[in-house]
Amino acid sequence: MSSGEGLIYAVRDEVTKKVPITEGKGREKRIIDYETEIVEEGVEDKRVLVIEEEFGKALRSAKREGNTLSPIIRELWDSGSPRTLTKNPTKATNAHVSILGQITEEELKREISVVDLVNGLANRFLWAMVELFVLLTI
Repeated sequence: MSSGEGLIYAVRDEVTKKVPITEGKGREKRIIDYETEIVEEGVEDKRVLVIEEEFGKALRSAKREGNTLSPIIRELWDSGSPRTLTKNPTKATNAHVSILGQITEEELKREISVVDLVNGLANRFLWAMVELFVLLTI
C-alpha cells in the first residue's frame, strides 16, 4: 500500500468510451449514433482486505510530497467512492476497503505525523495494542 491510486485500482470501475457508429463511405460517411465500448475492465467484487504487515511503510509513503494515500483512505472511509482527477482518471464506486496494519508502538509514535492526527486519518483506524506473554514450563 504505497499510493492512493493503487488502492483505487484494486477496486476500480470499468472505463468506457463512446464510439461513433457511422454509415456511408468516403465523403458520404456520417455519424448516426454512438455505442459504449469498454476500454478497461473493472473489478466485479469491490471488497478488499489489505493486510499491511509493515504499516510503518504505508505511513512513510503517505508523508511523501504529492502522495494521495491518506486522502484516498479518508475518502474510501467516508463514501466508498474515491476518484483521481488526473490525465487518466481512475474511480471506484461503492467500494469497501478494510486495512489490517501491524506496527510496533515505538514505530507508530515515530511515523504518525501531526497532520495524520488532525486531518482524520488516524481516527479512521481502530488501534489495538496486543502483548504476548509466553509461559515456559520445564
